[in-house]
Amino acid sequence: MATRKKPQPVDPHTATESLRTALWKAGRIVLPSLTVDHASPALGLVVLGSARADVVARIADELARARRLVDEVAALERKLEEARQGGLEP
Repeated sequence: MATRKKPQPVDPHTATESLRTALWKAGRIVLPSLTVDHASPALGLVVLGSARADVVARIADELARARRLVDEVAALERKLEEARQGGLEP
């Protein structure tokens, strides 16, 4: 049976700002209602809030694009390793 790691504590303010920055860098995406949930500080919750459908679609597109890039890099790394093992120069 697999065991789950206990999540490391993350400051909700830091997490909020990290997400805000990442969304901006990913396509100048802004979630105006992104904030820390001050009603339950012990839980460390972040309120993502509401967003227009076009903004949510842009977020989904950027996540899918990032996933494709990660997959492409992994495939290139595998090919490079295969070439090295086969004695070929990249």
